[in-house]
Amino acid sequence: MEFEYRPSLLYRFKEIDKLFQGGNRNIQIHYNSIIVVENSSKKTILLLDNVICMAIAKTVRT
Repeated sequence: MEFEYRPSLLYRFKEIDKLFQGGNRNIQIHYNSIIVVENSSKKTILLLDNVICMAIAKTVRT
């Protein structure tokens, strides 16, 4: 499997509360606040999150 670094692929369009200030750590809150802004049709995106400490793979269909 080949990986490609794409820092502008995702964009957080909805501000969320700071977690260190008691913000909600529910994964769905984060998931629903991020959109894909680059064409990634039918590619798998691996998102590594240092706060929740888990990896999420999602296939994007645009």
